Amino acid sequence: MLRSKLTNRGRIECIPQAGLSVYPSPNGTKIEVLGMIPARVQDHRLAFNLQGFPPIEPAMGGIEPEEGAVCEGALVTLTRAEYEKVWASEGGTFSTPPYEEIIVQVEPLGNQGLGVVEAVTLRTAPFFRLPRDAQPSSRYLTLLQNGAQELGLSASYCDKLSSLRPARPSALVTKLARSTSTLNILLFRKGLIWTLKPLRWGLYKVEALAELHSLFWLPAEAISALLLLPGAVLGSGLRGVSRLTGQPLPSFGPSSPPQKPMPKAAAAAFVIPGQSKRCCDASPANSAQVRHRSMFGSPLMHHAGAVMILSCIWNRRRRSLGHRS
Repeated sequence: MLRSKLTNRGRIECIPQAGLSVYPSPNGTKIEVLGMIPARVQDHRLAFNLQGFPPIEPAMGGIEPEEGAVCEGALVTLTRAEYEKVWASEGGTFSTPPYEEIIVQVEPLGNQGLGVVEAVTLRTAPFFRLPRDAQPSSRYLTLLQNGAQELGLSASYCDKLSSLRPARPSALVTKLARSTSTLNILLFRKGLIWTLKPLRWGLYKVEALAELHSLFWLPAEAISALLLLPGAVLGSGLRGVSRLTGQPLPSFGPSSPPQKPMPKAAAAAFVIPGQSKRCCDASPANSAQVRHRSMFGSPLMHHAGAVMILSCIWNRRRRSLGHRS
């Protein structure tokens, strides 16, 4: 099926003969999707509480439990091997992954011929979770809104996404933040992301101030510029050294670990932060009970953003969590 161009994972190539859509990931590995349908999760909401790089990318999306709320998105079927590629692209291979996986009940929208299925969804890990939702960037929010329309989610949910206000830093602050991002990514790759906590704390406080009233926007921008200036100078220096030495700048996306070919019927295995095992029993004796893998994602899934709700469709029956021996 035809899909629009992706921003972070590249252009989707349509292969009608095989019935597949191929999503090139940021690290160059293609993700083969076996199916995609609109769906929803009850008693959960879309949350922008994953720490980003304010002010240009203040927060990424995740899912949070909330009684009475509804989160709509895409239920995407894929093999276990393809799931592992997606998990790696979402930071799952880092020593401290930014997301944790939780089990939810997914309801396909419309007449899809499927009942409620168990799913694994991405929730922001406690270490990366903001105490309050932040405004996403205009780029990030636009991807969500476009994905919701493309997928055909409910009109009320699309209207809800359209009503959200993005963060809009000034051109000067944006330029300083982009220069600072070079240093931020280097610290992130070196496992020193904790050194950015004071800067992030200050920028989030300034953002909260700007949201109170339009009169606070200009002072907030001035404070943001002062906070970003030291990092921008260091980031510019790193770029200069990179040009002189010919060494590439550090990139945010992790490289995918080597993947062994796995049959479509292989059992699912998903990372749970804080545990050395993967959830869902993956022993050979149980592998035949799992038909295929799938991802249930927010509308951003269509455009390869961070809001991924990764699911595992079972053979028409529920299973409790198990662990690999």
